[in-house]
Amino acid sequence: MPKIRQLLGQRPPMPTGSGVMGDKVPQGTPFGGFGCVEVRGRVEKWVRELQAGLKKEWVYEGNGAKEGLVSDLHVSVLLRVPNMHGEAVKEATAVASVTEPVAYKLSPPVVTQCDRIKDRPVICITTSVSSPDLEAFRTRCFTAFECYTRYPGAGHITIAYLKAECKDEIEAYLASIPEVLNGISSCESTATHFTLRMRDGKVHQLPFST
Repeated sequence: MPKIRQLLGQRPPMPTGSGVMGDKVPQGTPFGGFGCVEVRGRVEKWVRELQAGLKKEWVYEGNGAKEGLVSDLHVSVLLRVPNMHGEAVKEATAVASVTEPVAYKLSPPVVTQCDRIKDRPVICITTSVSSPDLEAFRTRCFTAFECYTRYPGAGHITIAYLKAECKDEIEAYLASIPEVLNGISSCESTATHFTLRMRDGKVHQLPFST
């Protein structure tokens, strides 16, 4: 049964490491999947317009990036969800069912360094997410089941992985499309569901309360 008493704020003792924000995950923690909020609606259309103007020779596709231009736009909420015996899906479903749709806004996209990819210098175009709703939802997840993340605040969206040697050209391109950047940052978006993507390929769309 979902831990409803936890959802109501009565926090009983949790296993060591449950609900952790930080770079270190307890040794031996299985990777069951990750949780995210998908980016849809008007803001997605603006992001696709930005991507369409990126030159092919700027784009990085290699180790650490499945695709240079990210088609699966999302905000990572939980980076590691063990989900032993399916408990995480049950608990996340319970949390989502008592959470109203999540509102969020994005900052203007900027060029950032990508330290995760090691085989060559890579940069990203990213946008920061502002959402007290999303942060509150993640906190509820921390109290309900074992999960981890290393991102402070509400996180970010990666739009593209690009070659670092093209940085000047890429920044000049961004400076030339102020209408698109303003379109991205002026949209107020609302997520109606939370997505758990599991290592076994299963995708769980968990609706927020309506």
